[in-house]
Amino acid sequence: MAARIKTGARLLFEIVEALIPILGADRIGVRLSPLGKMNDISDDNPESTFGCIAERLSDFGLAYLISRKC
Repeated sequence: MAARIKTGARLLFEIVEALIPILGADRIGVRLSPLGKMNDISDDNPESTFGCIAERLSDFGLAYLISRKC
């Protein structure tokens, strides 16, 4: 995973890692919005960024991962 992506998603991974012992991976889901914009902030390469994030999240064995357009 590219360093920029890893740094940008670090909080997400830390939260997932902290919740798994408490709730169990089978009770945790994540929703990503690769094409979403907030305050004119967007990702120049969402396929790469969110593809890497989804791959890393798959290692946790979460209940689900939802990817939305907005």
